[in-house]
Amino acid sequence: MMPKYRLKGHGGFFMRDGWFAKGLTEVKENPRVFTKEFFFGADALGVGSAMAKAVKYWLLVSGLTYEVRGKGTMLTSMGEMICQNDLYLEDIFSIWLLHIHIVSDEERATFWYLFFHEIGLGEFTKEQMQEKLKKALLRYSEEEAISERSFSDDCNILLQMYGDAQGGQEDPEDKKWSVFSRLGLIQKTYRGFKRERVSIDKLPQEIVLIVLMRVITDKGESVENLLTCQRGPGKLLSLDRILLSEYLDILENEGYVRINRTAGLDMVYLTDSLPTEEEIICDYYER
Repeated sequence: MMPKYRLKGHGGFFMRDGWFAKGLTEVKENPRVFTKEFFFGADALGVGSAMAKAVKYWLLVSGLTYEVRGKGTMLTSMGEMICQNDLYLEDIFSIWLLHIHIVSDEERATFWYLFFHEIGLGEFTKEQMQEKLKKALLRYSEEEAISERSFSDDCNILLQMYGDAQGGQEDPEDKKWSVFSRLGLIQKTYRGFKRERVSIDKLPQEIVLIVLMRVITDKGESVENLLTCQRGPGKLLSLDRILLSEYLDILENEGYVRINRTAGLDMVYLTDSLPTEEEIICDYYER
């Protein structure tokens, strides 16, 4: 069976500021908001039909909603917690939650998955990005050709979505900026773009713990593999060895992980006192 992948599921629109809040509110009030009988959400959201489809897509790949046949669109437990505690995504913790869901979804957000797994830290041009990701997509999809237009649109949307279009200054009157630019993961340079190392003051330790819980098995995982493995903290969170070690020390002091530093190989293990992912999110918002 050939791997499933999807390009341009967003229809050419990144998730703009305010769309998450509006989408979550409407889904909570009416799970059938995105069905044909309600014009696929266009009227309720106050946008065109193409934008309404984009809102539905981003809610889904962000881990906020799921589809139930015969019932419509439902909020996930994470969607419920964000809806209740941070509807307007004012806390960067919430944005990180959405980010790690999007870039982990290789079937529905394939370009996003490939970008964060194939493009390393450092500078790159748009042409270099496209060339590398096209090869990666052809290798992943096992196909001989892909839709050039859809591929190019995904490239443009990702850069708009994560790039710092405001130069670090968010304009509350501009509803076309993306909340993901606040993560500071991609910066525009005079030669192109740069994938930045994450800033420790912008990444809550709870996000690192959630990602670790998803990739570390009972056998443990080496620090080296955590930096390079699929859906690991190195790829998803733009952590280098120094910063990952800082987070691991913090989490070890709090009793969530155990680090075995022997024979030149640092192995990381999860402890038995771990809360669930849902408990971590709930506790964060309660604090």
